[in-house]
Amino acid sequence: MTAGTDRGHEPIAFVGSDRFALLQDIADAVIVADAVSGLIVFWNRAAERLLGYSSEEALALTAEMIVVPRIRPLLRATLGEFALTGGLPTLAEQRPLTLPVLCKEGAERIVDVTLSPLPRRREAG
Repeated sequence: MTAGTDRGHEPIAFVGSDRFALLQDIADAVIVADAVSGLIVFWNRAAERLLGYSSEEALALTAEMIVVPRIRPLLRATLGEFALTGGLPTLAEQRPLTLPVLCKEGAERIVDVTLSPLPRRREAG
C-alpha cells in the first residue's frame, strides 16, 4: 500500500491518470491510498485477484475498510502521522509490514505491505 499525498494535504488524483499504467499488470498487488483522506486512488489487477474487489469497487473504499478491524487504529495513526509530517512513522519503516486484510467475501488474508510516500506530481506551467 502506498500513501499518496504531499505536505499541503491535497489529495493526489490518480483516477484517469497514466501515472501508474506500468503497475497495472505487474504480478504484485499495488494499492495506492491518499494519506489524508484514506481513499484508495489506485488498485491494480493483482489487487483485484488477491482481495476480490474490482478496481471500480476499490476506488470507492478507504484503506481502513480493507484492513481487519483490530488493525484500523494502527493504520489510522500511521497515515495520520504521515499526513502531518510527510515522513513514515517508525513502524511503517519496517519492510515489509505484515498486516491482516479483508477480502471482499469477508475472508481474512495476511499480506506483506510496504508503505512508501509518493511525491506529488506538479503540473507544468
